[in-house]
Amino acid sequence: MRTHFFNSLISVLLTIVIIPGLIPCIVSAADGQFADNGNSTNSTLTSNLILEKLSTDPDYPKPDSMVVINSLVKNTGNETSEPTNIIYLIGENEEKEEVPAIEAGSEKLISYTWTTPDTEETVTIKASLENVENSEKVITVKIVQESLPDLIVEDLYPESSTQPEAGKPLNFTLKIKNVGEATANNSTAKYSSNGTSGEISIPELSAGTSTSAEFSLTPGNEENMSVTAIADSGNTISESDEDNNEMSKTISIKRELPDLKIESISLSPEEPHPGENIPLRQQ
Repeated sequence: MRTHFFNSLISVLLTIVIIPGLIPCIVSAADGQFADNGNSTNSTLTSNLILEKLSTDPDYPKPDSMVVINSLVKNTGNETSEPTNIIYLIGENEEKEEVPAIEAGSEKLISYTWTTPDTEETVTIKASLENVENSEKVITVKIVQESLPDLIVEDLYPESSTQPEAGKPLNFTLKIKNVGEATANNSTAKYSSNGTSGEISIPELSAGTSTSAEFSLTPGNEENMSVTAIADSGNTISESDEDNNEMSKTISIKRELPDLKIESISLSPEEPHPGENIPLRQQ
């Protein structure tokens, strides 16, 4: 009788102590299930705006003229972004341009019209997205009264479909293009590699045209060959951009490697006796 009483008492205590402790857990789990619509995988929706590109139209404006500043803004997140602003710092002046909401994965071109100063100069334009860290892009705009040419190295490549070999002449093709807005007079281009250099005459190039020239270099016994070409190497042409004249390429070279082999083996004496120690001579 006493044993039955104690067993009943223990059952009552377990019901009072354990079950109330379980109820909050069950309710909490149920609440989590309902909040997630029965899906146990939670996903966070965010928008992430970046400033992909900053440019002007035209590239080289004249003094006291209208210029369009183009900013390409992209939403790399998975939720539509909130409207914001692009903050422009043009020289020392700060301007704003509104950026509307952008759907996830989409991009918008935001244009702002700017009037250039009335003198020839170079202006720095900085653009950044309001309240977005590390979104700044910077460009410099050269304001010139007259249109100028702009010579660049459009391409530089070896004329060989196989890997060049050390000690064998290698022909290169050099392409020079005038990407400016005026004709470039006759000029020179320079090529160099590992202490060897040469110059090529470049004919007059009207705006938007290009020309090709050839030169030859002989690789040394190195693993890679670095070749550099410079347009307007004599700085005889006044260009709208003086900092885009150079191009370098690295070419993989098939090296001349040593190849050792045994030509002959001789014994001394040539007819040894059994058990006699003899030296082997390799040639």
